Amino acid sequence: MSDGVRMPNLGIVLGLLVAIVILAGLAARLRISYPILLVVGGLALGFVPGLPAIQLSPELVFLIFLPPLLYAESFSSSYREFSANLGPIVLLAVGLVVVTMFSVGMVAHLVIPGLALSAALVLGAIVGPTDEVAVAPLIERIGLPRRLIVVLEAESLLNDGVSLVLFNVAVTAVVAGSFSLLGASLQLLTSALGGALIGLIAGWLILQVRRVVPGPAPLGATISLLSGYAAYLPAQALHLSGVLAVVAFGLYASAELPRFTPADVRLEIEETWNVVTFLLNSVLFILVGLQLHDILTDLSSTTPLTLLVYGIIVSAIVMVARIAWVFAVTYVPWLASMLLRGPTPPPDWKPVAVVSSVGIRGAISLAAALSVPITTASGGPFPDRDLIIYLTFAVIFATMILQGSTLPALVHALGLREAAPLREQEMQVRLELTRAALDRLASLAENEEVPADVLEDVRSHLEKQFRRYTTAGQKGLEVKKELVTRKKQLLRDVLKEQRETLLAMRAEGRVPDDLGRQIQRDLDLQEVRL
Repeated sequence: MSDGVRMPNLGIVLGLLVAIVILAGLAARLRISYPILLVVGGLALGFVPGLPAIQLSPELVFLIFLPPLLYAESFSSSYREFSANLGPIVLLAVGLVVVTMFSVGMVAHLVIPGLALSAALVLGAIVGPTDEVAVAPLIERIGLPRRLIVVLEAESLLNDGVSLVLFNVAVTAVVAGSFSLLGASLQLLTSALGGALIGLIAGWLILQVRRVVPGPAPLGATISLLSGYAAYLPAQALHLSGVLAVVAFGLYASAELPRFTPADVRLEIEETWNVVTFLLNSVLFILVGLQLHDILTDLSSTTPLTLLVYGIIVSAIVMVARIAWVFAVTYVPWLASMLLRGPTPPPDWKPVAVVSSVGIRGAISLAAALSVPITTASGGPFPDRDLIIYLTFAVIFATMILQGSTLPALVHALGLREAAPLREQEMQVRLELTRAALDRLASLAENEEVPADVLEDVRSHLEKQFRRYTTAGQKGLEVKKELVTRKKQLLRDVLKEQRETLLAMRAEGRVPDDLGRQIQRDLDLQEVRL
């Protein structure tokens, strides 16, 4: 391939990266979720005259983007919290996807002239799942209570797999012209359970490799980056749910990996994933926004006003279906309990309102829409394929802009932000850790494995911590918190002076560069700990 062919492609990539940096920086300055601004920015860039068309390949999303992003999110989740909230998670990840599929399918079929029910159900399956990539950064930035974060993130992790299975069933029904409810149910069950099993097996195998070959920190980070593919690719090859395979692997690894991974490897992995997930998220969202220009070009025979009305109707059904389902599954059981057992306090409506408002769709839905076949088994065109793709984008845009931008205000108005961690609980945990450390020191002292002066120095430090944790009451803790804040600021000032002195010494040639970088790293680590 000649340089003349490579350079424009390289220029496009660099241009997109520059746009990402500008838009993400602007989002941080405006204090809004960066996926929202990236989609809007991509939408605007798509209409720039002369800009080459950039296609978002569904294979690219499913193969390149999906495994690492799902693995990163599931790895940061907790199996214990996941299992403790299994009921509401399943109701959202399975029940709501099915309800959305049929609600959107029926209404779209009735409202949009000529849209076949089978094609409308394909649309319903596509817009059924919320998007983990879009949901996670938003709800974590807002600071919701931990239980709501667990439920919403687990929903967005699992419902992709459920939706993609339903999507494949619906597309097959259109292409082949037949549908079997029993076959669809069996396919959903087999795909889900089989995918989860593949993920657990892959997780166990990878962790055995990590035990035998711990390796340096960069090697551990590289293995972590590839781990999602180790679950996704085998599951997909066996026609099972690659999404649920990655989620199962991530949950398993999050519980087991810290037991034997060295601290430097864990830190390297965490920092690597911070960069990788930001870049993958950013590229994905700006590519989503860039697709609209081509989509509208393919629908030029339909008036813009008609397309706008269709988009509003389908987006409204998606949002209303979620609100109705979440409130129904919360309050119908309570009403039944009232009838059978007598008066009982109703569930708090505020968390229910927040959960019903977090229905953001994203790149997974668009990738599924773009993967709709062009023709059916008879050789004819797939019915209303371009319209399905447009309506999918309309739902993504509406949910991301309307729900994504208004959710912080809703959470603030309801007063549902997570309170600061309870200081008493924190002190109890730290007290137990200090007690365990003192017991270990006592054991080492009996065996005379450590020099007495070293032992005494460490014991003095731990006993000072122990006294602080046992004697401070709540009022004392608040005073201590103020003192700690002032101490941290003082230490930051000192570290800044040390850093400037070190830079001056390096500039004067009094410190070799390699030694200077090593000491600089130590100073940076001290500041990060603050």
